[in-house]
Amino acid sequence: MIEARYRLKFYINAYHFIRWQGHDGAVHPHTWEIVSDFSCLTDEEVPFTDYEKKIGTFLAQYDGQVLNDVPPFDQINPTVENFATEIFQRLRVHPELIGAHVMLEKLEVSEGPTRSYILMNID
Repeated sequence: MIEARYRLKFYINAYHFIRWQGHDGAVHPHTWEIVSDFSCLTDEEVPFTDYEKKIGTFLAQYDGQVLNDVPPFDQINPTVENFATEIFQRLRVHPELIGAHVMLEKLEVSEGPTRSYILMNID
C-alpha cells in the first residue's frame, strides 16, 4: 500500500519578543519556514496552486508583523511552539481546505535553520 501526501513550504518574515518573568525581551526578526503536509481525502487530483494560494493568503496576516501585535499573541507568547500550534489548529479547520477534502497531516514551523517545532494529526 502506498500512502501519498503533498508538501508545501512557505516563508514569512516576522518579528517577535518573548515575555519572561515580567519582562519583555528584545524584538527580533525571523524568517519563519512553515512546511505543511496534506493528504487528499478523495481520489481526485489536488490542484497544488489552489492550496498554495489559500495557505499563502492565510499566512500573509503574519508576514512583516510583530507577532506580539497579532491576536492571540497579544495575550500569549509567540514562541515557535505557540506559533506552530496556532497555525496548525487554524489550518486544520480552514473551511476552504476542508471543503476541498484536504487534511493537514503534519506541520513543521522553524524560526531558524536549527530550531523547529513539529505537530502531527493523529486522528
